Amino acid sequence: MLAAFAYAMAQAENATPDTVPATFTAGVINGFNPSVDVQAEMAECFTPDQAMADDIDSLFTAIENKDFGSIKSIIMTNEPRAIADTSACMTDPKYAAVKKAYDFQEDLVKKALADPDWQLHAAKGLRGHFAEIKTDVASALEKYNAGDYYGAGQIIGSVDKLVFTYWEDKNEMFLQ
Repeated sequence: MLAAFAYAMAQAENATPDTVPATFTAGVINGFNPSVDVQAEMAECFTPDQAMADDIDSLFTAIENKDFGSIKSIIMTNEPRAIADTSACMTDPKYAAVKKAYDFQEDLVKKALADPDWQLHAAKGLRGHFAEIKTDVASALEKYNAGDYYGAGQIIGSVDKLVFTYWEDKNEMFLQ
């Protein structure tokens, strides 16, 4: 019986809250665009999801192990789940800031994917930042393991932004 108690205690101690996807995603959005903070809105409109929270744990384990195949698989598996879990964020006018942030990033992804030289242009945004990226990865792991899911997301979002620098700059020039 004491073994069962120890098991229950360990599970409770190590369980990732089902709200982590909302907190982490809000951090990614803020890291990508520091002037946008949708953490409060995401806490309301993003459906808590334990399976996705567990997958985010697996994502950080894969990041730590530099298991790029698993990283890609986890992201691809959870993208449709995230879209479903954020449906209120995308449809309720109360959460317009979340939708605007999502649409901005989605537009950049579409521009990148439409670019036949996307890999060259993405690499251009990363050049000169490799040491910084390695430090950022270590910091994101540290924050995530300490329970700072928003902070870990911010770091991931700031690295994501480097990948899309080419298309973001083109977008900003168009708006001027």
